[in-house]
Amino acid sequence: MSIGRNHKPSFYRIGIGHSRIEGIIRGTLISLAHHTNTLYIFIAGSGPTDRNSNQLGMTNNAYIKACKSFAEIGIATFRYDKRGIGKSHFPTLNEETLTIDHYVEDVIWIAQYFKYRCHEMNIADRSQ
Repeated sequence: MSIGRNHKPSFYRIGIGHSRIEGIIRGTLISLAHHTNTLYIFIAGSGPTDRNSNQLGMTNNAYIKACKSFAEIGIATFRYDKRGIGKSHFPTLNEETLTIDHYVEDVIWIAQYFKYRCHEMNIADRSQ
């Protein structure tokens, strides 16, 4: 199965159910190709960085630009807000107990969600 044609970004809610902290990851899928078999999952950088690579007082939209460029060459992308950032929702989140393991768990859930929709999956991130 392949990821179909989307002229506009598609917005996704992915439930994280077996996590030590339950919640909803919200992200954006962009795919302008008629069919694409490749997906890149973009992980935001350190700190309170949202799915677009922005922080409070610092807007650069680096991930939006990168994802649109990927789409132009037929590669689908999914970028998402990390736990406690942007529109992702984790009602019982305690930042003091949040670890890198939680973020890794989220990427695994996202990969599981898309695994039957593409043949090749890659991860793009920076800093964390």
